[in-house]
Amino acid sequence: MRVIFVPLLLSTAEPVDGPWSLVRGEGTCSAMLTAGTTRFALVAAGTAKPILVVEPAQWQPAAVPATLQVVWNRTYALPEKKAVIPVQPIGGDKSGFQVDPEALGQTASYEYRLVSFFVAGSQAPVAAIRRDAIGSGTAFVRQCQIERQQVAPGSGEPAVEAPKLISLPISDDDYPAIAARNGEVGVTQMVMMVSAAGKVSRCDVEVSSGSDALDRTSCALAVRRAVFVPAQDASGRPTQAESRKPFRWEIHDLNRPAPAAGAAGAPATNLR
Repeated sequence: MRVIFVPLLLSTAEPVDGPWSLVRGEGTCSAMLTAGTTRFALVAAGTAKPILVVEPAQWQPAAVPATLQVVWNRTYALPEKKAVIPVQPIGGDKSGFQVDPEALGQTASYEYRLVSFFVAGSQAPVAAIRRDAIGSGTAFVRQCQIERQQVAPGSGEPAVEAPKLISLPISDDDYPAIAARNGEVGVTQMVMMVSAAGKVSRCDVEVSSGSDALDRTSCALAVRRAVFVPAQDASGRPTQAESRKPFRWEIHDLNRPAPAAGAAGAPATNLR
């Protein structure tokens, strides 16, 4: 058993809104929003801040201009604020541009909700998007980045100091209902991979409690809630490493000490 913690074609004046879809690439997190042939993406490599990438519908310029005019609206019909912002081509065989969403947001106060992009001299925008949509997409990408950090291997060197569990909140409500009804108890021996961020990135049941429900819940709780001081390599750098822990599930005798399962002398954790 293993648990791993793991563009509708727009008119030129119609704004794009959510929902975003998340794409996890090799070392990147991207949120995509597509309408027919127009696509917006918020892309972040590693821990870098997201960049807004725009591939406008039916727009094939010979070269992407160095700047675009942006018009911020309070309503969809009335332009209220104008600015010029630098942009860059997205490269490859794609036609579009990329812009820093933070710099874009700073061109108008938060009360301006809709931004449209114009090429100099054009009367029609090449794309439009709501500020809230940029914000929600950015939050999506940042959550992906946080999750990646939680499973990061760190230095990748062997650990000389084992990870240490510092927090694993458990309540009576975590006891699986079907196991409680059937009177199922036992000890689940888990082997967990603890990331360099102190989170469980993988959990395997090494010795079963005899109950599938208890075993599944043990690993699920460890992945979601366990916080460790991460292991360290010989240079004192955080690195991923395994940690073994027995969990005792009990319905009665709550204060009885729990014997270890598969690890002599190691205390088990009472989950109920």
